[in-house]
Amino acid sequence: MDRMKKIKKLLVVSVFLCFMALGTAVVQAKPAVSGTTKMETFSDLSNPKSLKFYLSGQIFITGVSKDAKVYVTSCTSKQVDPDPSIVPSFLDGEERDAEDEEDDEEDAEQDEFYQQELANFKNVCTITIMTEEMSRKKLSLSDFTVKIKVKQGGKDYNLQTTCKAEGYKAFKKIKVNGKNITKKFSPYFRVYSMKLAGKKLKISYKMNKGYRKAGVVISRKGKPLSVKKAGKLKKGDLIHIEFLKKGWQKSDAFTILVK
Repeated sequence: MDRMKKIKKLLVVSVFLCFMALGTAVVQAKPAVSGTTKMETFSDLSNPKSLKFYLSGQIFITGVSKDAKVYVTSCTSKQVDPDPSIVPSFLDGEERDAEDEEDDEEDAEQDEFYQQELANFKNVCTITIMTEEMSRKKLSLSDFTVKIKVKQGGKDYNLQTTCKAEGYKAFKKIKVNGKNITKKFSPYFRVYSMKLAGKKLKISYKMNKGYRKAGVVISRKGKPLSVKKAGKLKKGDLIHIEFLKKGWQKSDAFTILVK
């Protein structure tokens, strides 16, 4: 559970940075949410023998006033963490217990973060929805509905969005060290492990229409290396086969875990 809390904290910070970039958002007369929220599958690579996955996505609510209170009232998926993160935090309508509030008052860093949220508030609220970490077989990719209540200007606004898992069919063919592993990758679960330690990487791949290559990077103990500089692969290396889709600002990747 501690790991999930760390993951959630990282997501909150990244969402806040994204939220700051939405400075041009138009303030609406009342809160509104998109009817569909995209959920992506992420993986925990710390245990190669038992890979775990989780779904995560961000719900954006526009036209939110500074004095509003936002609540997640229900979720039809039992796998979702019942305590979603809301940014900016001052919009979170859920009451914190006394111990948490006391800790926050003593934490100067937390207070500074709160002041940044307040100063950069652009009438947009972000709710991070996450599932618990589960095996590939147990994690459900079925659509689910999240209902949200916004209390604002003396009125209650009831909103909802349908969360859908997003998959990518980027590769027509992937061949690694003579083995065709195209079918090993799922559009949703983009991680696969192979016994490649002690070998040099030989890789070839073809893209499906609508996608383009973005390169191959080997991550060794957190350090990115080119295929040439990596030399012989080592146990624990991560081979990221990166790809781009039209309209994307940042690449995504299929990952091979070396064992």
